[in-house]
Amino acid sequence: MTYIHSAGNSPLGEALLSSGVTAIAFEDVQTDEGRLPLLDVDTDALARAEREFAGLRTRYSSRSNLLELLPRTDILLNAVMWPRGRKDHLVSREMIACMPAWAVVVDVSADIGGAIETCIRQTGHDEPTYVEAGRRHYTVANIPSIAARSTSEALAQVTLPYALAIAELGGSAALIADPALRRGLTCIDGRMVRRATAEWYGCDWLGPTELEAMLLTKAACAPRWIAAPGPC
Repeated sequence: MTYIHSAGNSPLGEALLSSGVTAIAFEDVQTDEGRLPLLDVDTDALARAEREFAGLRTRYSSRSNLLELLPRTDILLNAVMWPRGRKDHLVSREMIACMPAWAVVVDVSADIGGAIETCIRQTGHDEPTYVEAGRRHYTVANIPSIAARSTSEALAQVTLPYALAIAELGGSAALIADPALRRGLTCIDGRMVRRATAEWYGCDWLGPTELEAMLLTKAACAPRWIAAPGPC
């Protein structure tokens, strides 16, 4: 259970499937209201940022605003989680070409072929950048690991309730009980669950009915642990 980004990393996806693990992606956990609780998504963030930082000005990322601002943008930083399987882009290759020659594109989401069309592969800390469309791109899939302690403390505040539910109920029962957690399920027992990711790999996937039946069976067969008193 972590940030997985499996659709952009073939070796990772193949390892998850071949190992048979139950993999839950933080970035895909979604409430019934559409919130992504493990990505801190907040529609009031722009207004709060302007109040906190004097001189800061924000705009919505509409196409018209991007076309106006990109020709004088030194750093384009993307944190938009683009729906998997969507074929269009928030920022096209042509829009990137409008940026200054020295401009840098930083894709925090690291979604391949996602919001930014020219983000064509994920990178790591050893070789973090590449050049595409004449602009340098930084697409490290796990940027926060640079500051591991502080990011871990912040992340734990939102992920701990899910971890406790899994510890208390067991993985399968927790997935049955919480639709938000279940939406984050990437794969289980060597089968892909997310349809968009499966299509990216060209493999089949578990439909909702088949997945529910599998989880119910696994939950019924899971061992029950009973704490017994013993010596300290």
